[in-house]
Amino acid sequence: KAEIMPNHLSEEVKSSRLRRLIELQSTVSNSMSQNYLDTIQEILIEGNSEKSDEYLQGRTDSNKVVLVKADGIISPGDFIKVKIVEAKTWTLYGERV
Repeated sequence: KAEIMPNHLSEEVKSSRLRRLIELQSTVSNSMSQNYLDTIQEILIEGNSEKSDEYLQGRTDSNKVVLVKADGIISPGDFIKVKIVEAKTWTLYGERV
């Protein structure tokens, strides 16, 4: 129905609104990630990081992605405790404790 309604927004306006929304979401997500710094989190290891075999990827109980150095002992399906030592907008970095 919307496509047949009058007064469509221009592509420029749609793009501008989308950019502002993405910027706002990035700011909010970064702020939330910073709250994890120096906390201890239990994560479920999912497997290797998509970007580097040096890291394993896991998730917190709130579904935040956490990367931890692979040590040959940790396997997918393991629950481990990590201290969050770095927080980026979409990814946390932890050290095993």
